[in-house]
Amino acid sequence: MYHFTDIIKVFFMVSDIRLITPDENGLTDGEIPIFDMAGFSLRHLTKVVLSSLRCYMKYTQEAHPVRLKQIHVINCAPFLDRVLALLKPFMKNEVFKLIHFHAPGSDTLYKFVPLEMLPNEYGGKAGSIEVLKKDMMEKLNTY
Repeated sequence: MYHFTDIIKVFFMVSDIRLITPDENGLTDGEIPIFDMAGFSLRHLTKVVLSSLRCYMKYTQEAHPVRLKQIHVINCAPFLDRVLALLKPFMKNEVFKLIHFHAPGSDTLYKFVPLEMLPNEYGGKAGSIEVLKKDMMEKLNTY
């Protein structure tokens, strides 16, 4: 089941862990979040809690202590215009300019993000998503 607010909470928890652990992957250089829209449907949009979205966007743009370098959206859905219509009112123009969209099956992401930082499932060399998730869960349980 998809719970938008729970996803936001997990984002903040992972972000906090990354801020207090040693900088292994260049966090000081800035963040490059990647959002995978594979499997995302219009039904997911109905689950978005606008107050949580507003809080998330405000925090990431004004209070998050790490600079956003780029934002990538991969496996873009054909209804991406509706998603953007929902996000745009909460997004500063300079942040919107950081967004790069990548069609399903495209390799354009590799021009921006080193393969060493991407999971194997995305053509990278950072290990499997399962192992990366397990490592992060261990860190979350430690703190």
